[in-house]
Amino acid sequence: MIPSSLHDLYAADYDNQVQACKCHVADALFGLCYEFIQPRQHLLNVRIGSGLSTALFPKAGLEIRGMDFSAAMLEVCRHKRIAVKLKQHNLQKTPWTYLLTSSIT
Repeated sequence: MIPSSLHDLYAADYDNQVQACKCHVADALFGLCYEFIQPRQHLLNVRIGSGLSTALFPKAGLEIRGMDFSAAMLEVCRHKRIAVKLKQHNLQKTPWTYLLTSSIT
């Protein structure tokens, strides 16, 4: 597994790098899910990173929670205010616990 410190190094510029590559995976993911989502549903994004792949879901009324092992990626995501709850966790360690309370932390 790549250490979180490597992800922390490029976290601040990650979204710009994806945009420069003209990557539309986040749009495609949302499009594939759109017919199955309803406002006020909850979505847990495991490995949420900067939140790039999740950004469209709150606009459709979903409540987002996210987990990631990179503190810097979570900080980028936190500034976007797309998730009601973010948690840093090494995803190779179980059990995965997640609180379903609404608050950005």
